[in-house]
Amino acid sequence: MVTLKSDKAPTAHGFTLDLPEGAELVPNDQGGYDIAKRLPGGGTTVMGQVDAPWAKDATGKSLPTRYTLDNDTLTQSVDTDGAVFPVVADPHYTWGIVTGTIYLNRSETRSLAQNGGIVGTIVALIPAGITKPAGATIAYWTWEAQGADRAGQCVNIKVPHLKANRYTGGYCR
Repeated sequence: MVTLKSDKAPTAHGFTLDLPEGAELVPNDQGGYDIAKRLPGGGTTVMGQVDAPWAKDATGKSLPTRYTLDNDTLTQSVDTDGAVFPVVADPHYTWGIVTGTIYLNRSETRSLAQNGGIVGTIVALIPAGITKPAGATIAYWTWEAQGADRAGQCVNIKVPHLKANRYTGGYCR
């Protein structure tokens, strides 16, 4: 998070990225970037996301802001004309690998919504100690996926506590 304390503060702030080998930032249709890596044999996996930039002044008014990317530096610029200081800007990012979040896209969310209940029931019926909680967890994910699918959203699952959340933008396409 960056705080611009006065109209004399720099309005552009660069963030040097240390991406894993083979990963790159790919612009997404939400105004941010997907952190993507090409897979051997074709295809791409999204490892995380840099959300669209945002900035607010001291009154809570949203200010125009944008990103530019130059090699491994992502710069957020904020238009502070008419702003009441201090101004706060935050290039929010998530890493699926680091945070332990599994992001499902629209197709994967729909598949979970349609098929998860069957899988959860089968798992819960297997005679063993952990299968009933595992089946219940899958049923919970299925319920969240069904709601997300109806709303045009996607599901992500936070590990290790296995909580499902709905999200839009970025990988949700």
